[in-house]
Amino acid sequence: MTATYNITEEDIYAFNHYSIAHVPLVKANIRTTGFTFLLFAFLLGIIFLITHDNVFVFVSLFGLTALSFSMAIYILVFSKYYIGNTLKGQIKKGVYQKLLGRQSLTPTAQQLHLITRYSETNYRWGGIDSIELNDTHMFLFVSAAQAIIVPSRAFESKALWQTFVDEVKEHHSRAIQQNLAAIAAQQ
Repeated sequence: MTATYNITEEDIYAFNHYSIAHVPLVKANIRTTGFTFLLFAFLLGIIFLITHDNVFVFVSLFGLTALSFSMAIYILVFSKYYIGNTLKGQIKKGVYQKLLGRQSLTPTAQQLHLITRYSETNYRWGGIDSIELNDTHMFLFVSAAQAIIVPSRAFESKALWQTFVDEVKEHHSRAIQQNLAAIAAQQ
């Protein structure tokens, strides 16, 4: 079964929001950014406190600490809004232009065949790291932070969507089992 669909800006947003919430690499990067800023601001405050001995420095330290906690909370809690705004700017600049538009994805027993208006690519099932779903999309991860996006709206009914999802998962599962059997046979 071939899925033919248009990738829109909303699909790019959906993938990025999904990644923020579920992809360990992305979550770790966001946490690291927040904690690095927090540590930097706190150490800067300590340096001011050590090098100066007055009430103004204490107030400065308190202000830097409050600022650093505010920034850390902003980055950790509101990161999807921050990234969403950054993403909007990138989309306006045309960064994702080649990802947008009509795509066709055909799963076979050996591979996924993806056709876009700019390229035609075959992905062997062993090259698909994971298959993840939310309510509106399937994400076929080809690396820790890159995925083929398939919107459920590409299908006329939920039953056809589920049939496609099951077919993709079956092919992927079978390929993983074959790879594991080949590895075991070599040992």
